[in-house]
Amino acid sequence: MILRKKIDCLNSHLSAYVALVILIFSPSVYAQSYLNLTPLREANTTTPSWNGFYSSSLLESSRNESFSVYKGEMSYWSNQFNQEVATVDGNKFNIDGNFQFHRKRPGDLERKVTLLAQHNDAGATQFSLQEAYLRNHFGRSEITFGRHEIAWSPVDMQWGFGFINNRVNFDFYDVGQEGLTGLSFNRDYRNGVKLHVFGSVLYLPELNPALDIDSEKGTITSGSAWAKPPASSTRINDEDIPIKYKVEMPQISEIVLRPSAGASLSYQTEHFKYEVFYLKKPENKITIGAEVLYVNQQESVFVNAKPQVYYHNVLGANLVYTNGKTQMYAASLSNIPDTYPDGNQVVTDYTKIETEKIREDYIALGFNRGSDKFNYSLNYIARVSEYDKKDDILAQNPRWSQAVNLRVSSILNRFLSASADLKFDTITKDRIFMMQADYNFNRNMRLSAGLRLIGAQDGEKTYWSDFVANDAMFSKLTYVF
Repeated sequence: MILRKKIDCLNSHLSAYVALVILIFSPSVYAQSYLNLTPLREANTTTPSWNGFYSSSLLESSRNESFSVYKGEMSYWSNQFNQEVATVDGNKFNIDGNFQFHRKRPGDLERKVTLLAQHNDAGATQFSLQEAYLRNHFGRSEITFGRHEIAWSPVDMQWGFGFINNRVNFDFYDVGQEGLTGLSFNRDYRNGVKLHVFGSVLYLPELNPALDIDSEKGTITSGSAWAKPPASSTRINDEDIPIKYKVEMPQISEIVLRPSAGASLSYQTEHFKYEVFYLKKPENKITIGAEVLYVNQQESVFVNAKPQVYYHNVLGANLVYTNGKTQMYAASLSNIPDTYPDGNQVVTDYTKIETEKIREDYIALGFNRGSDKFNYSLNYIARVSEYDKKDDILAQNPRWSQAVNLRVSSILNRFLSASADLKFDTITKDRIFMMQADYNFNRNMRLSAGLRLIGAQDGEKTYWSDFVANDAMFSKLTYVF
């Protein structure tokens, strides 16, 4: 019995393996930071990734700055308060390391590298080079070369879609941002118009969460609590039949040598910013085409998997109002994927089933109010494109359908701070809650404790239902250097 089916294998799992091979062959383009110069991203925190996203002037306010920063953190994160909560391997304890180098001098090239690493209880080690670039400032213009964040959409950053930038993906509570690798040109005109053009011939997909592929045993597993390895067995005729996998790895050049191009145009007044953008690029996750073969005599199911790169179009518009420490935005974001990999139609000969790629359109609103000691934000997102589980059986469940988000953070005194973050989808009833308190013993040592929860409706298959066991009641000790 032979069954062939084209599967959109949900992503970053096998893509992580492919990207790891790519990283070995091209290590120079891997690096960090979506929070600019404010403290390094800590894994497992609730820091809003879009705060401060829009500055009053991209170039004029920063071109004369001068600084040199070397800083980093080492931390131990433990989810051991309650053994009934810490039930998933890879979600019991982590050792995290963050490092950032950032130097800027008038008349000299700006340099920045930010590297994150994590090792968990299941033995999985993950890396993220969020940014690594050289930047040349001249007049009201700048050119950036290397891996750097394309900060065009507060929707993409706030809600973790990963349509524009790659994501760190050490965990899904706070996915983080990784830049794209290429060349950017920014021009800040005196009349308030700003132009940002990006281009690249190099494609590096998301690394995390990673999968472990054992070609001898034909197995695919993972030490990450956030990966979803394919099934190791299936039930046929009331019997459990093992599944053996073979990954057909393409040439490295077939993956990485792929162009991207896009531009953002904005107009800014004293309080308002109007922006539109468009980007054509490979999807940040590699899609896996799978051929499934069942052989009765060997009592096994064999799967041949081959990575495929799909292009997509990302476009959107933002309207931002800023007055002092108050910021509001209204935005749209659309992700329009190509129907076939590399623009070529691929249909299985036996079933005539095509990989399902569907358009996603979102509108969003946000409000942020800050002060020296207290910050809060309220955000809303709605998916306005059609999605039907019955019709789109090969498409991935949407991350959010219609959701609200409340974030609060406060510096209580010179030693103690606290933050909380709640996301709730009013359609799927998915919810994510994060709460954390930090106590700074001195400038080098910090103790944190907190709670992280994921909820979903019983019996409902949603994006977040696969991760409801990844709760945490944690403590964290951090050394800052």
